[in-house]
Amino acid sequence: MNLLVFFRKCLFLLFLGSVEIGIAQKSLILSVVPQNDSFVVMDTSGLIRTSLAYEQINEFNESRAVFRRGKFYGYLNESGQEIIAPTYELAYDFHAGLALVKQQSKYGYIDHLGATKIDFKYAAGWHFAAHQLAAVSLDDKWGYINQKGQVVVPIQYDFVQPFSGPFAAVGKGAKLGLVNNEGQLVMPIFCDRIGLFSEGLIAVAFRDQGGYLNLKGDLQIPMNFQATTPFNDGLAAVKWGGKWGFIDTLGATVIDFKYEQATPFSSGVSTVKFQGKYQLINRMQADLCKQQYDIIGDFVEGLAQVHKAGKMGFINRKGEEIIALEFDSAANPDFAEGLCAVRKAGQWGFINKQGTVIIPFEYIYAESFNKGIARVKTTDAWVYINKSGRHL
Repeated sequence: MNLLVFFRKCLFLLFLGSVEIGIAQKSLILSVVPQNDSFVVMDTSGLIRTSLAYEQINEFNESRAVFRRGKFYGYLNESGQEIIAPTYELAYDFHAGLALVKQQSKYGYIDHLGATKIDFKYAAGWHFAAHQLAAVSLDDKWGYINQKGQVVVPIQYDFVQPFSGPFAAVGKGAKLGLVNNEGQLVMPIFCDRIGLFSEGLIAVAFRDQGGYLNLKGDLQIPMNFQATTPFNDGLAAVKWGGKWGFIDTLGATVIDFKYEQATPFSSGVSTVKFQGKYQLINRMQADLCKQQYDIIGDFVEGLAQVHKAGKMGFINRKGEEIIALEFDSAANPDFAEGLCAVRKAGQWGFINKQGTVIIPFEYIYAESFNKGIARVKTTDAWVYINKSGRHL
C-alpha cells in the first residue's frame, strides 16, 4: 500500500470502534460500551445505564470525547456536558492540548475550550505527538508544524511517517529519507525501508540489505543484513546467510547465526526457533524451558502462551510453566488487566495469572477486558460483564 494512502487511512481509523450513546450523568465518566439501544457507562460512581442521544461517541482522551449529532461533531467533558458545540465536519481526539478538526473542508486545530489555535487551511493532518509536532498536508505535499502553526519540517514531501525517537521518515516517490525534529535532512532520500529508533540506533535498508544509523545520521553498522529488528536489552536480532543471530550496538556478533526465527530480547530473554522447535533463551543461549513446545508466543503482562499437542498454557520469563497445558485457545491480547479469556471444552471463561478460574466457562465466546468490562457471547446474544462476572 502506498504510504501516503496508509497515512490518510490512519486518520479515518481513529473513529473505528466508536459507540452510540447519550449521557445524562454528572459523575466522572471513564469508559462507555454499547448495549442494544442503550449503553453502559463505567464512571466514578459505578455502572450506569442511560438512553440513546447521540449517533456516535468516542472514548475519552485528555478529558474530552468526540461526539456526533446529525452531521456535525463536537466534544463532551467527563461530566457528560457538551463543552464544545457540534459545528465540525470531522473531529479527532485531543493530543498535547490540541485537536484536529475540519470546518468548511479545511483542517485546523482547536484547544480544550474550542478556541482556534491553528487556522483552518490544511487538506489533511495528524495529531500532535512526539516533539510536539503534527504532520499536515498542503497541495498534496506533507510536512510537520509545531503548536504555534510554524512549519518545522518543510511541506514538500510526498508522504511522512510518525517520529521514532529523534527521526521521522520522509519520502518522495517510493524512497525514504530521515529528518530530525528541527526539520534537517539527516539521511538522503534513497532507502527502501526504515525501522524504529531504539537504544540510539535506527534500522535502514536499501535493496534488501539493512544496517543501522546513529543519532548523527552516520551509518554505524553497515548494511550487511537481510533483515533487521530494533535494539532491545543492548541486542538486535538480525538475519545473515539465511539464519538469525544477535549483534550489539557496535555491530559485533554476540549470538551466532543459527536460528530459523528470532524475536528481540526483552527482560533478558528471547523466543527463537532452532531445528524446528521453539526455545526461550537467555544471552548465554541456554534454553530456559523444561520441555519442548510447538509454539511460544509473545509475553503479555509477564506471561507467554505455549502450545503443545493441541493444548495451550503459559510460561514466565524463567521458562517455568505457570499455567498448565489444558486450554484450547485464548483471546487477543492474552492477559489484560490481570485476566485472560480462554476456551476449554468448547466454552469460554476467564482465568487469572495463577490459572485460577475467576469467571466460569459458560460462554460461546469471550473478548479481553478493557477498562473493567469484557464482551461475551451467550447462547442468545452478546452482553457485557465486569470482573466479577456480573452481566451489565
